[in-house]
Amino acid sequence: MSQAPLILVVEASLTQAARTAFYLDKNGYRTMAAAGQARALEAAREHRPDLVVTELALPDGDGFSLCRELAGLSPPVPALFYSSQDDPGSLARRESLGAAGFVAKSEGEQGLTARIAAILAGARAEDAARAPAPGLTVLIADDNKVNLMLAEWTLTHAGHETATARCGEEAVALAQARRFDLILMDIQMPDIDGPQASRRIRTGSGPCAGAPILALTGHTCEELDRLGEDIFDGYIQKPFELAEFDRAAAKALAKRRS
Repeated sequence: MSQAPLILVVEASLTQAARTAFYLDKNGYRTMAAAGQARALEAAREHRPDLVVTELALPDGDGFSLCRELAGLSPPVPALFYSSQDDPGSLARRESLGAAGFVAKSEGEQGLTARIAAILAGARAEDAARAPAPGLTVLIADDNKVNLMLAEWTLTHAGHETATARCGEEAVALAQARRFDLILMDIQMPDIDGPQASRRIRTGSGPCAGAPILALTGHTCEELDRLGEDIFDGYIQKPFELAEFDRAAAKALAKRRS
């Protein structure tokens, strides 16, 4: 049985956040409560909630800046504004920040839960539509045996065919010997690193020269940006869950098809 969605409630006061979280608990959600932007970001990075419900006015920032920070996480965490203020931000501004919407507290907690249910249902439908069809051939390169085993198990049980490499040289040799729909490439490996191996695949004449390559990494998105978009088509933080793979793989495959 899948777990209920996790919702992080953010208010200026921890008491108020806990009150809203308690109401959502009674409606079947898992919840956390935080006071202020700093605490909210700390909780979001550690626990990866499905949705953040935040007041606009916070003691160390505001809902807009929190939303911007949440959008920069990988994967991004959507934010729903739930405020006693009138909506001071235009719809265009909210959408530019990736916000999921606005609910006035005057609509009550029933209005809040109705909007949450709609957002989460839409996210599930969007993920399903974006998920790559089972049957991809995926090359996984990682020198860590446990990470390699977990990735192989996750993808095999989702209906994908996998091959594994324990080092960069082995990954290059496999990519030159047969065609893969997608390559997951660890950044740090003991012989040649992921960027070097990926460049050799990209510039070679093998069947994977045009295949999408996702960085499999513990690095931040800023560090990966410096490696160059010509090398990787995206990245996945490890260890990864299937939903994260589905999103990144679908985006990378669409990029290479365009």
